[in-house]
Amino acid sequence: MSNTDKPADVTRGEIHELVFRDPETVFNFPPLEQTRTAYRHADPFPHLIIDDFLAPDIADAAIRSLVHDVHTFNVHFTDDAQNKKTISTGDSVPEYLQVLASKYAAPYVLKYFEALTGFKSLIPDPYYNTEYGYYHMTAPGGILGSHVDHSHHQSLGIPHVLNVVLYLSPDWKDEDGGALHLFDRTGKKSVKRVPCLFNRAVVFACNPTAFHGVEPISDMAKRARHSLYFAYYWVEPNSVNEIEVHPGMRASDTDANIRHGTYFKMNWYQLLKPQNRRHLKGRFYDLAVLLTPPGVILLKRKLKALGRKSEAP
Repeated sequence: MSNTDKPADVTRGEIHELVFRDPETVFNFPPLEQTRTAYRHADPFPHLIIDDFLAPDIADAAIRSLVHDVHTFNVHFTDDAQNKKTISTGDSVPEYLQVLASKYAAPYVLKYFEALTGFKSLIPDPYYNTEYGYYHMTAPGGILGSHVDHSHHQSLGIPHVLNVVLYLSPDWKDEDGGALHLFDRTGKKSVKRVPCLFNRAVVFACNPTAFHGVEPISDMAKRARHSLYFAYYWVEPNSVNEIEVHPGMRASDTDANIRHGTYFKMNWYQLLKPQNRRHLKGRFYDLAVLLTPPGVILLKRKLKALGRKSEAP
């Protein structure tokens, strides 16, 4: 579908109807007795693929809410790990998709994901992913390299344990690329390829060895790849981060003490390129943390926490 034959926009009535729609009629979750074991034992790390994720009428309206392929959100990437990709951090998201995003925070959804994953006390991003972006768009020729996602919420410091990605590009062809790849714990070998089919959701774990990426979008693709991304976090008494380490440096994939930002697999010669400077800075930061005695880091965090308490009214 090109931008010239885009269907009619979503009506105010459809937006109003979605506001009051029961989440159980928005999402098509498969029975837990069929998915719980499959998710937890999936290779190379826990994940679940759900086709026809949105109810048909919701999916149809979502198509009509997509921005034009030439649209650029306020964050865009042009480096070797992410190129020709733009994400919204709260700006310009069509109203219907904003309302749809709120449904991902419904108790019905949270309870399903808790039962699926075994994590209790899951919460969505209370800022609706405005720090990380929930509407992603990658143009023809775009890439998203192998990486692990941020380990903790940037503002709240709580562990990031789950991702949900929904593909929203209608009539997408497999030869256009854009499939999700799940890699082994080194981030180098693709173990599973998940084609980018419309209305397909992929639910997958976030941990220090859950490397994933998107294969390059073909230069011949007729449109951009549209997707929605939502992160979920784990709130429990001992889940506040303590020590920062490099991804993959701990044996446990669920150690809540491991803290890192989004980490891309890149060769050192790539890191020396000007467009990849922020990745190089991240490597130096990781090295500095690794060389710092854990006790110093813990002391710094405790002093910072005490400072916040003293400033509280």
